[in-house]
Amino acid sequence: MSSNPKIWLTREKEEYSELSTPIYDSVNAPTWSKEYDKLSVIYNDYYAPTWPEGPNLEGLISFLTKFSGGTNICEVGVGTGNVIGLLYNLGYKNFTGVDISPKMMKIAKQKIPGLITIEQDLREANYSEFDWVIAVGSLYNRISLKDKKELFLKMYNEMAEGALFFVSLRIYKYNYDFENDKIISGEEIQHNRFVLNYTHEWISYDSYYGVGHYLDLKTNQSFEYAYKTHVISGQNLINLVCDAGFKHIATGAPEDTGYYANTWVFQK
Repeated sequence: MSSNPKIWLTREKEEYSELSTPIYDSVNAPTWSKEYDKLSVIYNDYYAPTWPEGPNLEGLISFLTKFSGGTNICEVGVGTGNVIGLLYNLGYKNFTGVDISPKMMKIAKQKIPGLITIEQDLREANYSEFDWVIAVGSLYNRISLKDKKELFLKMYNEMAEGALFFVSLRIYKYNYDFENDKIISGEEIQHNRFVLNYTHEWISYDSYYGVGHYLDLKTNQSFEYAYKTHVISGQNLINLVCDAGFKHIATGAPEDTGYYANTWVFQK
């Protein structure tokens, strides 16, 4: 990691300060795209669909497939296609992936023949064609509360009657003492192969800037990745989506699905 993470983070805040509202725009999206492109190198292996070492994507998929439809599926923040790749293996067809990282989507297309990829801001994509829209872990990084409200309203206005919206998010705690507890650091080890050292600097009770230093022990490759996270509680997320007009019809809790994050299902 950088010798002084706080200085590094301060530099990032100055560089990206114009992104705070809105987080995405046509000028700054390529900057974030480069950060996600860095992750494409290890993303498949780091987020492997195994349990208990990984997040158990198979448990998530088992939950999703309990619902009807899925004839035309869009995943927002598709990444390398780990989620819809498993749906493809089960026989689902007609996939579209929206993401700002061309390198990640290039990997996704290798997994899912015929995948339509859209390199675009989530708020600018059109959702009228899909009976399933899936967002797995893509609605807190860099997407502010204002952005979420606008996105959910846009989705509701465009999606067809009866279409389903699946949202899966790890729930992070609000930091109400952020003024006295600004800097948080830690280390994670994944699959006995990857070491992640991270530092977060809270700027409000529900958002922080971060930098992660990834080390691949197998290849000895390392890189730094910058991000901004907007924390939201499960109930607040439900309220936002329902305020846009959706109906909350089901919840898949980790103890039920085996997946490490909560999954909420909404219907227009």
